[in-house]
Amino acid sequence: MTEKTRNVLSSDETAVFTAMDAGLSPKEISVKLSKEDGYIRKTQSRIRKKIDKELKRAANMLRLQFSDNDIMRDQGILKCFDWVNNTYVFLVFTPMMGILAYYTHDCSNNCEDTCKETLDLIRSERGVRVNDKIRSLPNKIQYEHVFEAIRKQKG
Repeated sequence: MTEKTRNVLSSDETAVFTAMDAGLSPKEISVKLSKEDGYIRKTQSRIRKKIDKELKRAANMLRLQFSDNDIMRDQGILKCFDWVNNTYVFLVFTPMMGILAYYTHDCSNNCEDTCKETLDLIRSERGVRVNDKIRSLPNKIQYEHVFEAIRKQKG
C-alpha cells in the first residue's frame, strides 16, 4: 500500500530528512546544506512532527493498532498491528513516495511480487543496501534486515 503524501515536507525539510536518513549529525547537515546549526535543529523538530502526524493518520485510515511507543521518530517508522490479518505492519515515511506499508506475513503466490516491490521501494527510497544473499531470502526475513539497516542509519 502506498499512501501518497508527496507535499508533506518542504524542499528544505526533504534535504534535511535525506541527510538525517544518511546518518549525518546536525552539525554535518548544517555544513552540507550551508545552513545555521539552529535552523537545522528546528527543521529536524518540524520534520519529526510532520512525519509523526502522517504516520498516525495512515495507521488510523488502515485501522491499525499502535501506541506512541511504537513510533520510531528518528527513523520515520511506525510499527502497528493489523487484527484483521493478524500481522504486524510497518508504516515507513519516504519523501518521494509518502507512507509505505509493509505487512510482515508469510507471502502466498498472490502477494509475493507486491510485497517484494514494496520492500524494494522502501530499500530504494531509504538508501538501504543489502547483499545478494539477503535479497535471495524470503520477504519475511528480508524485511528484518532492511528495517534493522534503517534503524542503524539513524544511530
